[in-house]
Amino acid sequence: MLLDREATFDLVDELTERAAREGAQLVAFPEAFVPGPPVWVDALRVSGDAEWYALLMGESVMVPGSGCDRFAEAARSAGVVLVVGVNERERHGGTIYNTVLTFGSDGSLLGRHRKLMPTQGERLVWGMGDGSDLRVFGTPVGRLASLICWENYMPLARVHLYAQSPQIWLDLDTLGARKRLFDAAGHYNRPDVFRLEVDDRPKPPVVTRSRMTRATPSSARRRRFTKAVRMI
Repeated sequence: MLLDREATFDLVDELTERAAREGAQLVAFPEAFVPGPPVWVDALRVSGDAEWYALLMGESVMVPGSGCDRFAEAARSAGVVLVVGVNERERHGGTIYNTVLTFGSDGSLLGRHRKLMPTQGERLVWGMGDGSDLRVFGTPVGRLASLICWENYMPLARVHLYAQSPQIWLDLDTLGARKRLFDAAGHYNRPDVFRLEVDDRPKPPVVTRSRMTRATPSSARRRRFTKAVRMI
């Protein structure tokens, strides 16, 4: 089943439906579940993994794409919030990303998150994400966010998510009492001492300026220019 996209799709369908029958409202699958992790990165020389990389590329998921449609239908059919770890590729290009996709119970794609920094040998396979997708999603089961593997050791990434009030790992009935004791981005923070600035703009590798319209002076600039001319 490893590196077999269709087989892992089928497994997502089967396990999601089974979990829903047993009463689950949120179903989550592990990191890189579809079509499986690059298990060879610590076993092969860099120059010896080209065939494996090409296989993973061919079996990876595009967003949007038919794979997303499969996940959306699984979430909608089961009536659950669905979180799936995938290998993601862009429609054009040769980079693969370690990505987590989150779907609402209506089948809508709430968002994706690409791992910010692949760990150790993973950097031979996966590209880096950016800060544009570090978001918390409101769902019927609570406010939900995702970090991937060692991202959970990145304190600033966690603080950024804390500031958006995720809830999913807590008993919602006790949330208020727990935050009374410790609210990392609220009353237990010292913004006068510590300040986190997050650049949440997308970072595409290529930006084309030929289609950008030429900037025109603002009305304020025009008024200043007119006033200066009159003074002359």
